[in-house]
Amino acid sequence: MDFSIIEKNSNKFNTLDLWFDILAYLNSGEVINSEMFHEGSVREKLIREAKPIFSNLEKYNSLSSDDIFLKMSLSPIPGSLLKCKEILNNSIPNWDYIYKRYMEEQKISEINCKLLINRLITLEKRTGKIIPIKNKLYRSLLKNSILNLLTGRRTVNELRDKLECPEYRIRNLLNKMVREGIVEKFDTDPISFKIA
Repeated sequence: MDFSIIEKNSNKFNTLDLWFDILAYLNSGEVINSEMFHEGSVREKLIREAKPIFSNLEKYNSLSSDDIFLKMSLSPIPGSLLKCKEILNNSIPNWDYIYKRYMEEQKISEINCKLLINRLITLEKRTGKIIPIKNKLYRSLLKNSILNLLTGRRTVNELRDKLECPEYRIRNLLNKMVREGIVEKFDTDPISFKIA
């Protein structure tokens, strides 16, 4: 079952906090549906799933809390945000390191920008702590997503439909990339853009 769809829709209907509570209840309950939730120890599951991202790290013990936060914030496993919340409540993450790792991960695989940012916003609400890299991360991930979509000429509306992002953010970022010479602007009707 793809829980990212549930998470995406719960954010759309402003019930992400409820989804978070359901996950907390299910993960702390005695009976857990083994097809849907963790099987075996969390440590074994984390090691098994972390191998593609942390292939150079042999043991769970060698993962820092920053690495675990990174992995869990990107994980499709229900309840992974609970571990992120625990890390935020018990330590001060190295945000520069986490931002750098998010950018490295973006090069390897497509990160769902909107989903990740929504998770970080939920964590901020739940913990009362500020995640200082959230806006910078959002801009970087959005920029990468736009560049990936600009294989040919695209209009702002086409990008907005694909990215599910406010039009003004896309326009501002495109105009900045035009000034930097990364993207070329065409004065067509409607205005279109492509990689320079």
